[in-house]
Amino acid sequence: MSFRIFVVCLLLLGVQSRADNLKSHQKLGGTHFQKLMYVIFENTNFDPTIKQSFFKSFADSGVLFTNFYAETHPSQPNYVAMISGDTMGVDNDDDVQIDGTSIVDLLEDKGMSWKVYLENYPGGCFTGSTSSYVRRHNPFISFLSIQSDPKRCSHLVSADELDKDIAQNTMPQYSFYVPNLENDGHDSDIQTSNSWFQNKFTPILANESFLKDMLIIATFDEGRFFSWNQIYTAMVGPSVKPGSISKVRLNHSSIIKMIEDNFDLGSLGHGESESNDMDGFWL
Repeated sequence: MSFRIFVVCLLLLGVQSRADNLKSHQKLGGTHFQKLMYVIFENTNFDPTIKQSFFKSFADSGVLFTNFYAETHPSQPNYVAMISGDTMGVDNDDDVQIDGTSIVDLLEDKGMSWKVYLENYPGGCFTGSTSSYVRRHNPFISFLSIQSDPKRCSHLVSADELDKDIAQNTMPQYSFYVPNLENDGHDSDIQTSNSWFQNKFTPILANESFLKDMLIIATFDEGRFFSWNQIYTAMVGPSVKPGSISKVRLNHSSIIKMIEDNFDLGSLGHGESESNDMDGFWL
């Protein structure tokens, strides 16, 4: 082989290597978004929620899902489905110990960062409840692989850390924000949740650094107990067409499937792969 041919081969290999690295980065970054944040509210049907000013404006700036239903009643099974794609046999609000996999396992296998922001959470792998924080609204602590691992438990933090992470531009790729019982509407009403959402997230949504490559999901655990369980869910981010409306039948497991597909995580295998696709609103 001549020296010239050898050099050409090296150049071609270099180009291919850079292309492979780019593909790998793109997979880690995600197809439509590189980061996402859940914000969870409580026990309100779709109709009264969409009539609230900030919930309405949030949906208008992104995509509103008008055919989105919680999996079941009461609260806890829906929270479990949010992070595992299935209720995992949970059918009540009692303390449970789940020996199974969650989105955390897929994220960590991919080398992705995650954090759970919990208002009034005492920290330290706390497995109880307080007057304003309840375990059933923190599904992560009910998974044995998290509650028994101090390193993983360290990802469950006080919500006060959110402002610091935003200021330092250190937001994880996956985050989950749980308001306290007053702010999420459980011990108050939808008007209180609307005011809290507006006051807390108006400056956050105006932060271009935070919003870059981010997808924010606002949803509810369930509707009122004696209802069809249709709930408000909307998503906002630079990859979403503003003013979009999706009428496809969806549930919490559908979001798990969307996350798996976006980041090429594979599947938890809990049935979420059978959910309808969340599509038709991406830029």
